[in-house]
Amino acid sequence: MEWTVIFQIAVLLASVGAGGGIFKAVFDRSKVHAESTAILTGISTKQMEKLQSDLEKLQARQHRLDRAMFAHQKWDLLVLRRLESYGAVDVPDPPDLWL
Repeated sequence: MEWTVIFQIAVLLASVGAGGGIFKAVFDRSKVHAESTAILTGISTKQMEKLQSDLEKLQARQHRLDRAMFAHQKWDLLVLRRLESYGAVDVPDPPDLWL
């Protein structure tokens, strides 16, 4: 065999090996990227579920607080009117409870 043919075969084999190495590197990178995306998605989902739960608890608490404040304000006005009906004229209005 001539040296040029041997050289061409060697170049061809090196090219195929390098191409395979590049293909493997790209494939492995895609695999790592997919795994990273799955991990980040899982973490984000857990955080969103916790935040959603916390938000629901806060909304329920705020609803109870609003109802309590409304009932307290009604009671304040009732007591003020009763005091006025008994002749108390210098009773100040109750402070506003709505923030």
